Amino acid sequence: MKSVKIPLIFCGLIFGFLISVSCQSNLHELDSKIIMENKQDSIFKRWVGDTMEVIKKMPDKIGDGLIDVRFVIAGDSLSLDEVKTYGYKSYNKVPNRMILNVIALLKEYEELPPNDYELSFITSTYFFSSAVPTFPYGYLFEFKDVTVVYDGRRINYGYIRGRLSNKTVSWNDTLANKSKVIYDFIWKDHKLIKIKR
Repeated sequence: MKSVKIPLIFCGLIFGFLISVSCQSNLHELDSKIIMENKQDSIFKRWVGDTMEVIKKMPDKIGDGLIDVRFVIAGDSLSLDEVKTYGYKSYNKVPNRMILNVIALLKEYEELPPNDYELSFITSTYFFSSAVPTFPYGYLFEFKDVTVVYDGRRINYGYIRGRLSNKTVSWNDTLANKSKVIYDFIWKDHKLIKIKR
């Protein structure tokens, strides 16, 4: 009986030792990751502070279609969202580059109205702390609330990952009735298909 207990105790000690070594290794890797994240977060916070100082000295000029600019900094300073609001009337002079980009997107989808129209949208550039040590930040850019108004119709476009995803067309039939139709945009074999819901 004693001879069986000694190998079992010995195996138990070896197993315990191996688990301990494994945990120490994992803790070391976790500590290194936390230190790197804290360093990246510090770099990003410093970048946000420096960027906001430059923006205060050289703000965007309102005009040529740019209506409003806001900056939203998270409470922990680990994100910065630059939000710009644009508006354009087709009978005005040639707009700025961002408006031209949205007009080109509408043309690609054969959605640019033939008559005078009004276009409005919001851009969001969301900056965040980068997980890559050589970059102080990462960012996501998107269009929001893309809206075209013409001939008594209001068209709101959905936008996902660089593409228009759908549109909602609304108009007044009579004084009391409002109508609405929704179309989904699907690309199949490099061809745009518009499907009514």
